Amino acid sequence: MDVHKTGSGFVSKFLSAIMPEREVSRRKHARIGERVNGEVVTPFKPDATYFITARNPFSQYLSLYKFGLAKRGSLYTTLQKRDKADLYSDASADGFFEWLDLVLDPKNSHLLGGKYKLTDVESIGLMSFRFIALSMSDPLAKIKGKKYSEVSDIFHENRIWSFMIRQEGLTDNLKKAVDNELAPWIADREYAKSVLDEMPVDKPGLGFKVKESEAPRDLLRRLIDKEDFLYRNFYNEKKLALEKMVRSV
Repeated sequence: MDVHKTGSGFVSKFLSAIMPEREVSRRKHARIGERVNGEVVTPFKPDATYFITARNPFSQYLSLYKFGLAKRGSLYTTLQKRDKADLYSDASADGFFEWLDLVLDPKNSHLLGGKYKLTDVESIGLMSFRFIALSMSDPLAKIKGKKYSEVSDIFHENRIWSFMIRQEGLTDNLKKAVDNELAPWIADREYAKSVLDEMPVDKPGLGFKVKESEAPRDLLRRLIDKEDFLYRNFYNEKKLALEKMVRSV
């Protein structure tokens, strides 16, 4: 499943290079089982093995902002159509914080395009929504209008992926997976690792860098709350560190 700004393209290329099975489908950011003009474009295949990637929400938002600075991405296009392109006029930490402030505000969910506004925008952030919606078949039919606690339960009951790989340390994480979860499918593990060593890894976004410690504490608090799903399920150690940081001021 192709989660925005999480390294899913790298994982897909690696698996295609070393796995004997053919890639079933990888439509860019496509939700499994979702209908387009009444037709299911990417149907759920119960015999397939699904992979998904995750990323620290702060880094994911920053990457998305930098993508917009280059006038790229669906969110940039959506905000531009809504006369909000000026949010991408400042390639700096302050510019990022202003943009993040708008994106985290539930009153602005209608500005973010797609189906995000149909979920519990008070408690579910855009990054968590994108991950959840790519984790199950026909997701909107299941989570539309549901509260965060219900959505969380629905996710755990209906997720279709078997393997989740974190973007941080992506190459090392995949090497570990080769020796463990992926081992039954791989005939030559050393060859698989050598393929990883030769694959080019995307460099961090050029230009300015931003650390979580630089963010206004109220903004950081809102980020932790809105992206609780991702932090709680996959980045709990980061969540605890950020909460400590917020309390220390």
